[in-house]
Order: sequence, then C-alpha cells, then structure tokens
Amino acid sequence: MAGSAESSAERPHVQQTLSSPGRFYHQGSLPILNAKRKTGTSQTLRPHDQPHVHTGKSLQRTPPIQKEPSSPFLTTFEKLSENSNSEPPDANPRNPGDSIHEGVWVVDGPHRTVWRSEGLINAGTILVANGATFIKTRDAVENNGVILVTNGASFVDRDIINAVDDDAVFIVRDASSATANRRFRAGEGAGYTAYVEVSDNSTLTARNMFIGNFGTGIMVATNSDISVSAGLTVGRQNGSLGIIELNEANLSVGGNLRIANGGDAAGVIVLQQQSRIDANSLTIAQAGSGILSVVDSVVAVTGNVKVAAGGSAIGTVVLENSTMQMAGRLDIAQQNGSIGSVTARSGSTLAATGNVRVGVRNSSTATLEIDSGSTARSGGNVLVNNNGTLTLNQGTLDAVGDLSVEGSMFTTDSTIRIGDDFSLASGSILRGGVNDIYEISGSFNNDIVAVADFDLSDVTIRFMAPGTPSDSVDVRGVDLGPDAFGYVDNYAIHGLSLASGRSLQLVDSGSSGGALYVQTLVLDDGVIQLADISGDALNIYYNPALPENAYLGGLTYPLGNGTSNLLPIGIPEPGTLFLMLLGFTCLYQRSSRKQEESTH
Repeated sequence: MAGSAESSAERPHVQQTLSSPGRFYHQGSLPILNAKRKTGTSQTLRPHDQPHVHTGKSLQRTPPIQKEPSSPFLTTFEKLSENSNSEPPDANPRNPGDSIHEGVWVVDGPHRTVWRSEGLINAGTILVANGATFIKTRDAVENNGVILVTNGASFVDRDIINAVDDDAVFIVRDASSATANRRFRAGEGAGYTAYVEVSDNSTLTARNMFIGNFGTGIMVATNSDISVSAGLTVGRQNGSLGIIELNEANLSVGGNLRIANGGDAAGVIVLQQQSRIDANSLTIAQAGSGILSVVDSVVAVTGNVKVAAGGSAIGTVVLENSTMQMAGRLDIAQQNGSIGSVTARSGSTLAATGNVRVGVRNSSTATLEIDSGSTARSGGNVLVNNNGTLTLNQGTLDAVGDLSVEGSMFTTDSTIRIGDDFSLASGSILRGGVNDIYEISGSFNNDIVAVADFDLSDVTIRFMAPGTPSDSVDVRGVDLGPDAFGYVDNYAIHGLSLASGRSLQLVDSGSSGGALYVQTLVLDDGVIQLADISGDALNIYYNPALPENAYLGGLTYPLGNGTSNLLPIGIPEPGTLFLMLLGFTCLYQRSSRKQEESTH
C-alpha cells in the first residue's frame, strides 16, 4: 500500500482518484493528463467544460476551454463515431494498429460505444458513467492512467492490462460492471503499481486474472463480486507484489487460486466482514511468500489446499472466527526447505475431507495451531512430520483416521478425537496439559524412548467403543510397585477411561515387566470391565484416594488374562498415618493462634 501511495503522490490524477474514487466527476473536476506526463503539467476541467462527451452518434466537443497546446489526438477522438473503424494517428504505437489516448474521454449514459480498433493505450482518463457501455472488441486496453466505470455503467474488453508503462487506477463502482473476456492484469510492468477498486454492488469478471504480474497490483473489493472462470494468481512473477482485500465481498475462482507464485514474489489476500472465497484449488506460496488472512469470513475449496508448496516457499494462513473448508487434503510445508503455518483461533473451523499433513517432507517446517474454541477436522489421517508441530490451546481436533506424530505435539485444555490409531514415533515429543482429553477409537502406540519428551500427567485417555479385540496401549513405564514414585518420569498418565463394551490389551514396549501408572481409572461398565483388559505380566496402578476411584474400594483386582493386576498405590501404615494426622492438627492449631493474636 505504501508503494501505491508514493506513486500516486507524483501523479495528480492518481492521487485525486484514490482520494475520492468515482465521485470527482459529479463533485467538481476532472484531471487532464499529458501522455507520460512529459510536460509535468495537469489541468482541471469543470463538468460543464467536458471536452469529449459521447452522445450515442459521435464524440462532440463542447465550447473550447483555455489549456496547454492541444494534443492532435483530441481532434481525432472527436471524429470517432459509434460504429467507426477509423483510428487516431499514432506517434509511437506499440503495435501497428494501436491507438494512444491522452486527456479525458467521457462516455456518458445511456449511450453505447463500440471500439473496434486494435490495442488501446490509455495514458489519460476514461470515464464511463450513468448507464453507459464501453465495448472494445479486439486486442487489449493497456491502462497507464485512470479508468473509472460508475453509476450503472459497463466496460467490456478482450484484455484489460493495468500499469504496463506507468502507474494505473481502475475503478468499478456504484452498481457497475467490468468484463475482461480473456485476461485482467493489475501491476503488469516491473516497478509500476496498479490500484483496482470494485465497490458498491459492482462486478468484475475475467477468464484469467493476475494481481501483481511483474509489478505491484492492489485490488480492494467492497460489497461486490469478483468472478474468475479459470485461474487467479496474486503475486505471479519474480519481484511482484499482489494484494487483494475483500470487505463484504465475494471472490469466485473456477480454477486454481495461487497466492505468491514467483521465486521472490509476495501475495496477500485479506477477507473480512463476512466475505467469501470459492475456488477449485488453493495454493498459498508456490514460491515466494504468501499470506491468507480470514476474519469473520469463509473460504471454500472444492479440491486441495497447499500452504508453502514449493522449496523455500513461505506460506501463512490465519483464521479468526472464520471457516475454511476443502473437499480434499491440506498440506502444510510440502517441499524440502518450505515453511508453512496455519492458525485457527476465536471459534474458527478448519475442515478437510482428506488427510491433513503438517510437514510433508523431512526438511520442511510446518505448524498447525488450533486455539480459542476452534476446531480442526480431517476426514482422513493427520500426520505431523518430524519438523512439524501441532499445538492445541482450548481447541479441538477430530481425525476420522489415524493421528501420527513424528514431530511435536503440545496440548492444553483441549480435546482430540481419533477415529483409529494414535501413534508416537521415536524422537517425537508429546506434552499435554490440564483438562486435556484424548479420545481414541483404535490403539495407542508409543515409541518415545526419552521419557522427558512424554508428559501426559494431566491428560485423560479415553478408549472409545466399539474398538476391536486387537486394540492396544503401549506400556513403557517401569514397575516400581505400589509407590507414588511410579508417577514421576515414568510415562504416567492422569486418567485412563474405557467406554462401555470396550476391551484393551496392554503391550510391553519398554523394559520387560513394565507398568502403567494412572491417577484415575474410569470404567463405564464398572469393575466387571476389568476382565476386558489384558496384559502379559503388566500391571496398572491407580490412586485410591481420588473420588473417581471410589468404586474400586482401594482393592487389588486381577486383569483379564490372570497374569496382570490392577493395584492401588501404597497407603501409609496406621502408625505413620496417625503421626501425619497429628502433625497436621498441630500446624492447624498453631495457625489459628497466630490469627487470633493478630486480631487483638
């Protein structure tokens, strides 16, 4: 944005249009430009002095006004009729049939102008207003000046290319429309900036669209619709910058939507105020740096979403109170050297019907963060690669298939629902927090060797029904007997829970004859469900002092296979317990006396 403001300051017609787009025609003045601004001068025309007003038959000149020496193009434009194939002379045409326009050209409704020439290079201001229609049937309009379509007017061309040789402004507002039957480009030339505004129930339609091709393209849409039947790229070539901002606006892309496609290109799309994007596929940073920010809005993709798809690409997605859904998979950091992050916060929903991969290649860096009442859903598996990080803070993760962690996973006050197996690879890190619940419908496979990388001391693991008889939980803890030290650095978990009808096998994946230490054991079918837990000489220890375990009565029970047991952790001997209670009583009395003395 800053680059656009700097360029407009050097160009009076751009500055005026940006400051009051679409309204200067009715509020007092129109700027007159010299092509390329060679003279460095500009003039102001009042509405009653408009030099080129289309009447439906020809471009007629109103009474002459005082101005700089007249351009020969002005006289030529006056002679053009609606159906004329004649073209103004060219001092330096880009192609043999090109025409160069400078000055101000007003097409005032309800008239219809058909321009059948080859290319039109606009170095001035074209105003299409009040229900008028401007149709160009051949080649392209290269806009290096200002084009304003307002008050129910229409602008139709084969190609609309903005900022080829200079900065440009293209505005469609007040229930107007603009159509590029092939391509709409903004920021075509390196070093130049194009500003595009679509507002007030207007539409912009194109087959292909590039916002920031070699230069800088900025598009702002408010309460309007943008439709691209094929592909849209924001930040396409090396060194380009593309920005799209949607405010109560809709963007529909029938093909691929790419944000940052060139080596050092940058692309940004911002949605806010109930905006919406519909696309066939979405790539945030094929190369370069891409950002997608979604606030109070919706992104719907019928295919896959890739964040940081190419090597060295950097892709970022942030959802705030928004929904992002895809009928495919979500890949974060797809290639070696890529860096990708996706954050959903403030009640957002991130949903993929396919797999979610947090880091696809071993040398990619990926982050998926679900916070503040947000939910992430996968219709397939969730994979966290070795350089990937999955973080949940008051969030929810639903995976229909497996959850496999080769990297890092951190959770706090969150819920994870896993439709099949939960697997931790050797070298991975898992740290849970208070009020975490992991619901597992399959097995819990734990290959973490370093106990410091495993902390579920505040987490409850609940095995959901129906499950299968082969479902298991890996036991890596050392059997220290009925001692509270078994909870310290020993792969302990806070709670183990089995849904009604669920069975479970204990599998020794650590030292021979291990044990699982839990604070609470909740069995939906009561004590009888202990027969559905089996293990080869592997014991489970529980805390008899907690109310959740009251139904166990502090007793020892055999497990299903008869070689393993459920045991309470040790209870102090009666004499030791008496001394402990006496000590607590003395401390209480002492504290009470101090409080009484302090009040007197």
